[in-house]
Amino acid sequence: MADVFIINVTVGANSVTVDSDSVEADYHDQIKWSSTNASRFHIQFENNKTPFDRMNLTYAEATTFRNPEEAAAVGNYKYTIVSDANPNVTKDPYIKIKNPTIQT
Repeated sequence: MADVFIINVTVGANSVTVDSDSVEADYHDQIKWSSTNASRFHIQFENNKTPFDRMNLTYAEATTFRNPEEAAAVGNYKYTIVSDANPNVTKDPYIKIKNPTIQT
């Protein structure tokens, strides 16, 4: 059974906070980011590694449910949440991709 992860993001004038600095998921799971206020942000994955089909997610893409790519390697994917209003305001959490759980 797939899990659903909603990562709540609060972008302030000088900081970005998230309700979870890490998420552990497999390619069956759905992930999206959600803003807790009116401030917008985008996502940038680092080191040419992303569990999704692109390295950068716009606000609209980040706030829509997406599944990690089935071909995504197991491991940690560091990303940066960047304020659209001030690109100097960031946060660096990560997503851990795990092997899928086999249902019997």
